[in-house]
Amino acid sequence: MVERFAPRASRRSELIGSPDEVDVLISTDVLSEGQNLQDADCVVNYDLHWNPTRMVQRAGRIDRLGSAHDEISIHNFFPEEGLDELLGLMERLAAKIEAIDRNVGLEASILGEKVNPREFNALRRIEDEDQSVTGELEAEVDVSGEFIRQVLADYLKRYGPERL
Repeated sequence: MVERFAPRASRRSELIGSPDEVDVLISTDVLSEGQNLQDADCVVNYDLHWNPTRMVQRAGRIDRLGSAHDEISIHNFFPEEGLDELLGLMERLAAKIEAIDRNVGLEASILGEKVNPREFNALRRIEDEDQSVTGELEAEVDVSGEFIRQVLADYLKRYGPERL
């Protein structure tokens, strides 16, 4: 089913545009880890996982190097107000997301909150031959920019962007 939904990422080009290609895939969290679904450009979270990193992983299945999409969309179903007051889910999730943002930063909003972005796209920028990334990385650590660039370039050559 994953190959039919993401034929480009699965290297099954014969499925692209065929009657066997799947446009919408509904899944449990079984597909939130270890799957390349970058053919898609939208995730709809029907449930809000108690662990915000699981929601980031869901988005990470489609927000990957090799995606043809400049932007992706994430839509969340929120619990009804009375139920949320009873469970306190949104309050607990917001506190956990705030702690993550404070400690390591967020690349993108999870539930619509303001983010404190940090640099997570160094490999993507190197692949795009952005020469400024090495200087920025070098300023953060006491290692030469050429060394960092070479290590990351070697990784991309050896494993390719699909392993990121």
